Amino acid sequence: MAAQVDGARAGVLTDAGSPTRNGIRDAVRTVLADPAYRDSAASLATRIAAMPEPAAILDHLAESEP
Repeated sequence: MAAQVDGARAGVLTDAGSPTRNGIRDAVRTVLADPAYRDSAASLATRIAAMPEPAAILDHLAESEP
């Protein structure tokens, strides 16, 4: 999931296995300094909010079964 957020430019991927204070600080500074990250995160949030609820998907699948 972190790689997807990074790929969408909605966040910055850090070393998950061994994050450092400097690495986290640099990632936060990068995100806060560039408004494109905020815009990308807002776009991603809008797309996620428009997705159907899992229960609706299950209902649809149940109706489709023979």
